Amino acid sequence: MAITSVENGTVTTDGSEQTIGSAQTADAAYTGYLDMTNNAGGDTIVIKIKVRIAGSDDRVVIKDTFTGAHSDEPLYHFPPITSTENFTWTIEKTGGTNRAYTYRLYKIT
Repeated sequence: MAITSVENGTVTTDGSEQTIGSAQTADAAYTGYLDMTNNAGGDTIVIKIKVRIAGSDDRVVIKDTFTGAHSDEPLYHFPPITSTENFTWTIEKTGGTNRAYTYRLYKIT
């Protein structure tokens, strides 16, 4: 089993649902981290993990909502999710101020 960092960067929310990084199409399992240190009181973000199993529609596997500051546990992490067609993860700011969030995505093969 090999673990490879395939994407890292920063996504700045704008109030819409935004893809974090880009869609991944290689047959693999994916896991990642999102740093929520910048979330503050009054902020709410929704994170969705999606895969495509048939056709052209991505389906939500995990949906998590976080509100307020997260200084004690600032890293969001999702378990390895297998995908053979399309893997994406998204962030949406549904309350508060738009902020920048750093992330890293890993591929497990």
